[in-house]
Amino acid sequence: MLSDITFLIGHRGVGKSSLLKRMASYQNHLLCIDLDDYICQKEKRQVSEIFIQNGEPGFRALEKKYLSEILESYNTHKKTDFNKSQLVVALGAGFELNSFLFPKACFFLWVRRLTDPVDRIFFDRPDLFLPHEPLEKLPKNRYPIREKLYSDFATTVLELLEGPLANSGFEKRFFEGEGLNLKQAIVTILPWHLKYHSRLLFLISQGIELFEIRSDLLNHDEISLALLLIPKPRVLISLRSPTSELLDSFDNFKDHLIDLEIKDEPFWKERGGEAVFISSSHTNELPKSNLKNEYIKWSPLIGSYSALKTCLDWQKSNPTKHILMPRGEPKSDAFESGTLDSSTLDSSTLECGALGGNVLDGNDISPRALKAGNTYKWLRLYLKGKQAYHFLKWGPESSHLDQPTIYEWHMCYEDGYSALIGEHIDHSWSPSTHAYFNNLTQTCYTTINLSPPGLETKLNYLFELGFARFSVTSPLKSNVYDFITQIDTAKAGASTDAGASAALPYTVNTSDLVNRLKVVNTLAFIDKALWAHNTDFFGVLFQLYIFFSKPHLFNLNHISELLSTAEMFYLDSQLQSSTSLKALDLSNKLIIVGGGGMLPVLKSHLPGANYYSARKSDFLKLGLLPFEGLLWAAGSIVNESLDALTIKFIMDLSYTENSPAKAFAKKRGLPYYSGAPLFFGQAYEQHIFWKGLRR
Repeated sequence: MLSDITFLIGHRGVGKSSLLKRMASYQNHLLCIDLDDYICQKEKRQVSEIFIQNGEPGFRALEKKYLSEILESYNTHKKTDFNKSQLVVALGAGFELNSFLFPKACFFLWVRRLTDPVDRIFFDRPDLFLPHEPLEKLPKNRYPIREKLYSDFATTVLELLEGPLANSGFEKRFFEGEGLNLKQAIVTILPWHLKYHSRLLFLISQGIELFEIRSDLLNHDEISLALLLIPKPRVLISLRSPTSELLDSFDNFKDHLIDLEIKDEPFWKERGGEAVFISSSHTNELPKSNLKNEYIKWSPLIGSYSALKTCLDWQKSNPTKHILMPRGEPKSDAFESGTLDSSTLDSSTLECGALGGNVLDGNDISPRALKAGNTYKWLRLYLKGKQAYHFLKWGPESSHLDQPTIYEWHMCYEDGYSALIGEHIDHSWSPSTHAYFNNLTQTCYTTINLSPPGLETKLNYLFELGFARFSVTSPLKSNVYDFITQIDTAKAGASTDAGASAALPYTVNTSDLVNRLKVVNTLAFIDKALWAHNTDFFGVLFQLYIFFSKPHLFNLNHISELLSTAEMFYLDSQLQSSTSLKALDLSNKLIIVGGGGMLPVLKSHLPGANYYSARKSDFLKLGLLPFEGLLWAAGSIVNESLDALTIKFIMDLSYTENSPAKAFAKKRGLPYYSGAPLFFGQAYEQHIFWKGLRR
């Protein structure tokens, strides 16, 4: 365990309370307390009531009062209560950490998610904003303040996958202090790691093979401290932009593994001798070396399909010595002269992020994708086990945005690959939802931001790399169907020429739903055969069933019951028929906004509904028409004229905490039904589909 007393800190909705429950299941000697729940029990009031009656300052005072009570009780009884020898307390997001006297030996675990900066909207929590301040202003005002506070206090960080999480072996080992056996992993030491000795010492205990000390990221005192605390065999010294002083001190580091970005080979021959070292290159020129004991680490800016293939071919040519650390870049002019010059691009590729990165205006990677660090993270996960070293992220910062987190790395197996493909998918629950299937099949599931241009080239290359299963989301569902149709057409044409059909790379099999709906959300590439299916059809049906029969399951606290219901519903055709009839009755009373790749599925289930474009429709003209409800299928698009509609509820096909439909429902005080059942329903059928096709 982390310490005798551990505090969970982090932003609202990050999952501290659910993590607390998982921790209790991992170790039965833990006394796990959610401070908000404890306050409610003692006060016999809900948190929202306390905020209304006492104001936020009053609630903050109660937080401190009752935390002091918990600590005093624990210290009094811990020597006699051997069953609960360690204490874990989940603190509220707004707990005033800097105005409470914590025990000296306590441990702060900062629980984080990639989506922490987004505007999470809640119906069951108090609104922490002034009456005149709109809801969407809250994260902009409080997020950076709280982020800095957590960063100042945290002993270590646990970066969770998105979505509701189940118990995991990774977390169990993490909390039991066994270490994670992170062989071949390198973590770059940053000033954040060195603020407290306990931060770095905890990191060292986790089995990471090497710790990089970079001369351009740490000052002299920080380097000295890191060298003092990190065992010598686990130190990698990186001399970046080496000064004469650093080069003169080379002999001081001769017992360490050295990483030096320098093109002067005579330097190595003169100074390196028989030492083992890494030479780094951050240019786009293909690195070359004939030195005996050298690893070559190459971090090129990859911006096209041809560039990506060139880089991987280089890595595969000497996997024991070649270390590829791909990077994404938002501008095509970032390419330097050399092998990966942008002139190598062809018409089927993009200037930037051909196989990774959200694309705007056909060329540039979205700044959002770069900020999220999701441009070539998938490629670094793919390289796990295929080269000598890998750089991973541990903490709120990293030396590069494309580094996977320790959690993501641990979830990744080395021999089989699956992916969610689409755009703007950083928030997706798919990696956590498919974790069980990935454990079963020993595969790695990741997310790859893909845009429609050049899709055939990108998919074929992913097949070549060994990716076997795909979840397909916006905007690719119809594009993937077109891709499959082109293959079938090519096959039909080839069959008229003698021997031509033998050149086709694989056969294509489409389900009846794909043929009928002409959209694809599930793919499998197994034994040179491509299989396409649409599981959204079942997902929407399951969403409607939950709406009609078990609306309480829209509460994500019932996620396990929701999944067991999906299994029961999948096997019961009578329930499906009943749901279809009810949906037809509801159909003409619904107004459906958006749709995209879901539109054919929605029209199949709700043929009489009123369909409108989220961007183009003027809902002011519909204001006097009575509708039962609004079904939102428009992603993050906002249309202010929606305020004119007269509706009784909102059903949102999104499950994100910052959905415009969720904000709209809260603003209007309307019942809100998230798209969680749809998501888990279609994911459940994906498991069934993939299991039937696995080798």
